[in-house]
Formats: sequence, C-alpha cells, structure tokens
Amino acid sequence: MKRKYFLDAVRLQMKSEKAKKYIVKELDHHIASEKAYWLKKGLIDSEAEEKAVQQMGSPLLLGQQLNKIHRPKVDWWLLIIVSIIISLGFLPLLQDSFQTDILVMIKKTMMTIIGLCFIIGLMFLDYTKLRKYGWLFYGVALFIQFYLFFFVETLVNGSPILMLGPLSIEDTICLPFFWIGFACLLSNEKQTVSKTILLFAIPYILYLLLYNDHNALIYSVMVVVMIWINAKGYRKRIKTLAPISIILLGSLIYIWLFAENIHNRLMGYSKPEQFASDEGYFYLIIKQQLQHLNWFGKSDMQLFLYEGHTDFVFLNLLAQYGLVLSFFIILILLLLISRLIAVCNMMKDSFGKLLTIGGIALITIELIYNIGMNFGYLPLAGMPLPFISYGLMPTLIHAIVIGVVLSAYRQKDLQFNIHS
Repeated sequence: MKRKYFLDAVRLQMKSEKAKKYIVKELDHHIASEKAYWLKKGLIDSEAEEKAVQQMGSPLLLGQQLNKIHRPKVDWWLLIIVSIIISLGFLPLLQDSFQTDILVMIKKTMMTIIGLCFIIGLMFLDYTKLRKYGWLFYGVALFIQFYLFFFVETLVNGSPILMLGPLSIEDTICLPFFWIGFACLLSNEKQTVSKTILLFAIPYILYLLLYNDHNALIYSVMVVVMIWINAKGYRKRIKTLAPISIILLGSLIYIWLFAENIHNRLMGYSKPEQFASDEGYFYLIIKQQLQHLNWFGKSDMQLFLYEGHTDFVFLNLLAQYGLVLSFFIILILLLLISRLIAVCNMMKDSFGKLLTIGGIALITIELIYNIGMNFGYLPLAGMPLPFISYGLMPTLIHAIVIGVVLSAYRQKDLQFNIHS
C-alpha cells in the first residue's frame, strides 16, 4: 500500500478536522523515517515505502483508535452541574410576590435560553482562534468604559447606564472582554512587566471612577490571579504584583479619605446601629432575618428584601425555603468550582489553562462575596450569585465563562499533541 492511500484511509476514520491535519503530518513523518531506515538496508524506493507502510498496521484500525483519542470531548459533568444551578435560579420567582408577575418569569426564561445558547455556541467554538485577538478584546472593553464615563448621563445607583432599547449596557459587560483579553496578552511571551502593570491599572481606575467598586474587585482579583499563575518564578511575580499592590492600596486609602459615598457605606457596615436610618438599615434587616430562619420552609419573620431576586437572592432563598436547601445551593456551587479546578488541571495548553483560571477566579469571588454579604459578613455591593441571581448581564457573563471553558475542554487532548 502506498503512503498516500494509507494516510487517506486513516484520515477518513477521523472526525476532527483539526486533529486530521496534525495526526496525518505526524504519521507521514514516521513513515518517512522508517522508509529511510529500509533504504539504508538496501531496498529500492518503492519496496522501502511499502515496508514502512506495512509496519504501521491497518489504516482502518489505526484511524479508529486515533479518532477515539483525539475526538472532541464534552464535559458532561460540568454541563449537568450548571444545568442544576440554572434550575435553582427559578426558585426565588416561585414565591408569592412573583407568582402574579408572569412577565418576570417570562424574562427569566428568555434570559436562561439566551444563556444556554451562549454556552452551547461557545462550546463548539475553536477557542484557540481567540488568542490572536487579545488587543481587540481589551480595546473593546476599554472603549465601553471610556464611553460610559465621558458620554453617558443616565445614572442608576450612581453608575452610568447606556440604554439601547430594552437593553441596558453597564460596565459589568467589560469583565468577560478583559478576561479573554488578559488571557491572550499574558500568554504572549513578549509581554513585559511594565506593560502588564499599565494594562491592569487603566481599567481598574476607570471602574472606580464609574462608581462600580464591586466590578473593580472582581476585575482586580481575576487579573491578579491570572498574573500570579502565568508568571514564571517568584521574582517576576513580585516585580509585577508589587506595583499592582501599591495601586490597590492607594485606591483603598483614596476611597476611605475622599469617596464619601463608599466611606458612608463602610461606616454603615461597621456600625449599623448608629446608621440605622440610612446606610446601616439593610444590615439590621439582614440580622433580623437571619435570627428567624428555619431548617425547612419559610422563616418565622418575612421581611421586605430589596432586590430579593438579584443581589439578596441567597438571603431570600434562606427565608423562603430554609437552611437545608440553602446549604445544598452552596454545596452545588462549590461543586461547580471544584469541577472547574479539575478541568483546569487537565489543560495542557497554557492559553486554555489561563482562561480557565481566570474564569474560576471570576466565579469564585462572586460566590464568596455574595454569600458573605447575604450573611452580613461583608459590605453590601452589587455582587450576583452565579447563575442564580436574576438579570441578563450576569447570565451572559457566566454563560460566556462556562462556554469558553467547555470549548477548551473539548480540545484539551488535541492541544497536548500539537504542542508536544
């Protein structure tokens, strides 16, 4: 059998177009090496190639075996966990105050469908193609921040909101763009320490100027974790993160001294009784609600919970369904984080690993802060509970993260062989 027919037969057994290219190239190289060996033994060209091809075995069996190894894989565990969490997101809307509002349920259903479409669509995307567009993702996010800061006058809770028909655009949408952008830029070996510090500082300062301190927190944790993991050696980590730490510390000092609104919120958090009529009011409400919880079913005291289906969705679930169900929600969310960590450990491609690490950091900080805030341990902020809080923006962000991670998982085995 000639080499061309052998390679074509192997290629026909494989489904992944990307895998075909590299596997056929590898097999062709191996046949050429064996052919050279037999030529040295004294065989003529045609006989040497025939011998080399015969040693490869059956092209049908070989192609089928290689197809099993290199075919794209779906992380069904991650999909199942995310599906369960998304389903739990409908629980807050089943209480009495929402049952009469069909429009809210319809909107939630539409948001969920859009989120699932993003997850499935991105899962089948070749994530490696994103790598060359790092500056584009970073630039788009930065443009949105600048536009909101300089040209948008509509404010909601002090932060600018751009209204496009029924859609509201806020700077939260920049987070997935910065996530992908930094993963692309950090994976570039030519990226310098000074450039990394500058690229971090500009969006962070803009987040503070846009009065979105919670987004500044998510952004800084996400990027710092990615920098820490990506940096090779402690010296480079210190050179990069020491200036960033100074920027973060300086911003905290500035907030405490000059940002009156945030300073008042922190005072309400630390001394709620003294600020019971304004900034400390919600902390006292949370404290009262937590004192009347039951293990099962509704609490003995039903208090008004502002944004009980968004930022305070976890406290709402505690009050409506009891401690047991709420602890189950924490457990399934921790299971999501542990599965993402397991997927990260499976990654052989540095870009895929960096994307996964950034996604883990983004979801983890939201999870920890939202639950800590709902228990009264952390200051109030607009921090959603992943996949459960109501809203199109958080639904899209979390869907994008899971979709890209699933895409990286599908190609994890192929990426290993390409680089090896």
